[in-house]
Amino acid sequence: MNGAEVGPPGPGPRGSGRAYGRGRPRPGCRAVLGTSRRAGARQTAVAETARNPRQPASAKWYDRRDYVFIEFCVEDSKDVNVNFEKSKLTFSCLGGSDNFKHLNEIDLFNNIDPNESKHKRTDRSILCCLRKGESGQAWPRLTKERAKLNWLSVDFNNWKDWEDDSDEDMSNFDRFSEMMNNMGGDDDVDLPEVDGADDDSPDSDDEKMPDLE
Repeated sequence: MNGAEVGPPGPGPRGSGRAYGRGRPRPGCRAVLGTSRRAGARQTAVAETARNPRQPASAKWYDRRDYVFIEFCVEDSKDVNVNFEKSKLTFSCLGGSDNFKHLNEIDLFNNIDPNESKHKRTDRSILCCLRKGESGQAWPRLTKERAKLNWLSVDFNNWKDWEDDSDEDMSNFDRFSEMMNNMGGDDDVDLPEVDGADDDSPDSDDEKMPDLE
């Protein structure tokens, strides 16, 4: 071999005939391994989400002169947590016999008074009463941004056009007070009466409808 010292084979381009050393990864192996690890991480995250789902609870809302009401429709709820912030509402709970995890985060259309906002839990739902930061200002929608949310709807049974009420009509009966008295609930919370409590006055038939968000 003419006295030449022969070393270990080194890497070479494809078709060069040169062999790769033992333990030395071929070109592109590191990229393949990295892709495989990322795919495995995504699969783990998907499996974790499947084991611990956290989806928004169905809710409906309506507007009043001084308050905004949101009802989260969760039966047999547990570990209910409602956090009122000046421009945001965060709701979470476990629902049903399977303890399904719910989480709703709502950036509100306008500011509220967190200290004067309350909630009440029953076996069928959780009703939140948000005290408006500015009384008498109508909320055409609940959310800050105009968006279609499949879990949120307008409570047309309780919606009314209070903006056009005359002084005499301001005593119209608001269903909320009677509803809360009939519902009972776990929490001893005095929620406000809204727009008076005269159930002899008929509701207006000509009502403005809110944005369908």
